[in-house]
Amino acid sequence: MSRPGPPGGGVVSTVKNTIEARAAALGLYVAYWSPGDGATRYRFFASPSAYSAADGLYTAIGSKDAFTFLAGVATGRQLAALGYRPLPLPARPPVAP
Repeated sequence: MSRPGPPGGGVVSTVKNTIEARAAALGLYVAYWSPGDGATRYRFFASPSAYSAADGLYTAIGSKDAFTFLAGVATGRQLAALGYRPLPLPARPPVAP
């Protein structure tokens, strides 16, 4: 979801615009919420959704976390395009009742 930033294009709107552009390049959508505690929440979706929708792929707390998530998605897609498939995880031992 794109929302207009503060007049004059402050730093916050530049960060949000960059996150939105990188998400769009990966075919993802992003909604954000600033609860007033200093850390904006960025929620990523496969289709346009409101922030509170239950079908979110990931919720990042802060821009650093959002950029890290997007870098991971991009890396995973590049590796998948090269034919990389992760090794299966070893079987977990059964939990005793």
